[in-house]
Amino acid sequence: MDATYITGQNLDLTVQLNEPVTIVTTGGTPYIAVSLATGGTVNAIYQSGSGTSSLVFRYTIANGNYDADGISVGSAINANGGTLKDAAGNDAILTLNSVANTAGVKVDAIAPAVTSVEVPADGTYIVGDNLEFKVNFDDIVTVITTGGTPYIPVTLSTGGTVNATYISGSGTNAITFRYTLVSGNADSDGVEVGTSISTNGGTLKDAAGNNATLVLNNVATATGVLVDAIAPAVATVQVPANGTYNTGKNLDFTVNYNDPVTVNVSGGTPYLPVTLNTGGTVNAVYQEGSGTSELLFRYTIVAGNEDADGVSVGAGITSNGGTLKDVAGNHAALALNGVGNTAGVLVDAIVPEVSSVTVPANATYISGQDLDFIVTFNEAVTLDNTSGTPYITLTIGSGNTANAVYVSGSGTSAIVFRYTIIAGMADNDGIAVGNSITTNGAKLTDAAGNDVVLTLNGVGNTSGVKVDAIAPDVSLATTENSPTKVSSIPVTITFTEEVTGFTVGDISVVNGTLANFSGTGSGYSVDLLPSAQGNVSISIVTGVAQDATGNDNTASNTITLIYDSQAPTATISTTASDPTNSTSLPVQITFNEDVTGFTMDDIVVSNASKSNFTGSGSQYGLQFNSFRT
Repeated sequence: MDATYITGQNLDLTVQLNEPVTIVTTGGTPYIAVSLATGGTVNAIYQSGSGTSSLVFRYTIANGNYDADGISVGSAINANGGTLKDAAGNDAILTLNSVANTAGVKVDAIAPAVTSVEVPADGTYIVGDNLEFKVNFDDIVTVITTGGTPYIPVTLSTGGTVNATYISGSGTNAITFRYTLVSGNADSDGVEVGTSISTNGGTLKDAAGNNATLVLNNVATATGVLVDAIAPAVATVQVPANGTYNTGKNLDFTVNYNDPVTVNVSGGTPYLPVTLNTGGTVNAVYQEGSGTSELLFRYTIVAGNEDADGVSVGAGITSNGGTLKDVAGNHAALALNGVGNTAGVLVDAIVPEVSSVTVPANATYISGQDLDFIVTFNEAVTLDNTSGTPYITLTIGSGNTANAVYVSGSGTSAIVFRYTIIAGMADNDGIAVGNSITTNGAKLTDAAGNDVVLTLNGVGNTSGVKVDAIAPDVSLATTENSPTKVSSIPVTITFTEEVTGFTVGDISVVNGTLANFSGTGSGYSVDLLPSAQGNVSISIVTGVAQDATGNDNTASNTITLIYDSQAPTATISTTASDPTNSTSLPVQITFNEDVTGFTMDDIVVSNASKSNFTGSGSQYGLQFNSFRT
């Protein structure tokens, strides 16, 4: 029947005789010659029908047979040593008459063959890239994948043999096979294409149905088709050195890849999650290292961060919109391997704060006594006073300030500040404590190096912490003037405030004794009894009496009087001779001590007059005139 016959199919020719014949093939098997356009003349060999009038001759199409315009059947049967006889023994006439038209009996047993194989363009292919191979046939090929999908084996240096699977081209002469690279694939000297297509249960046929020849011919050179689908992996993570990190310090993590990595931060900056006991999960952000295998990530400690048993590093890098790729373009693996031990990477950015300030006990403090203030922190603090000594400002009285200076406690949580009261200070309604510590060039830090918060919290009540360092002054007074002849000189003693402990024995006297001592509180009196003529003095030294708070008195003024209870004597002399005839006689009057109130009227003269009186103190002079006879 009319059709196109392919390899393996049979061309059956049925010869109808006018009577039955018997075929004997002992000497050979009869056949009918069949001419093909390609493949020459072939033989359709006797198959069956002996003893009947219908004989079947067959030719099975072989690969390479071809005839596009119909086969040609020979003019006669070739007995080929065999015999064809009727029942009477007559040889059959072998000429073929009335041969049917064979123009529609066509042969196509030429299988489609691969003419060339196009490989991917030279380059380095990475994870997710496609390696596409275009197989060009010399005929149109239809691919059937119902039973399986054909593929081409491709061998990689790393990753073994993989399959480039059919993806498109059925119904054309260009069939495309594809392999999508997966992580771990690698080939540094060019992929190797297999020698043939594997049908894998599928079929590749031409229009006639011939199975395509699967051998791959003229495969293009693939030495430049390189594969690097091995993503860079983290080999180790170098963590910060063991230590305690405080505010402002950096936690640096160096991520070491097994291949150089380029970091692109245009879409975001990658980071490592780092977990702290206090402060939650923070981000160590990428800093530098792009183009190398060492990437630096950093987190800068902020106040409030704390971890006493070692920070924890997350399981992987977070790309955060950025990319980390090798030279080939493979995305780096983000999992962190070989992370160093962080048990000793401690964080203490909890700033030391003052929890309370213990103030001096309620009392009135005097000169020389100490006002101690114990500043208690929430942790131990250390003082470095190389450049200065810290203090707390105190307000004592109205507008007077003083500094309670550090004295002890470095290395503990209780720091002592002290102010020693000096004379002249006073506060009768309680001192006031400043709001904060003044470092004055010193540094107060905790063990981790965090600067303390200087604000003073929980300051005790100081309304009962009073100061009276004003010493009682004392003054002496008398109603007598110097010199005096009074033998019992009254003296009043006045203190500026009430005192105790003052006795007559506390009074110092020179050239005299005391009597009639009396008084209390701030006022006293005593009589000073001169012991001899001359200077008599009285005074009170410091520290013999105390006010209510214990302040010693200051030294008093000194009263010095000249005691003179003896009358002065006078000597009268002249330079004139005796007798004399002078009418004016000079006279000198000399007292044994200075006197006052002496006038010329105090001089009694007989038989003369007085004139020219002069002098003062102990020396005086005058003239006697107008002597009578």
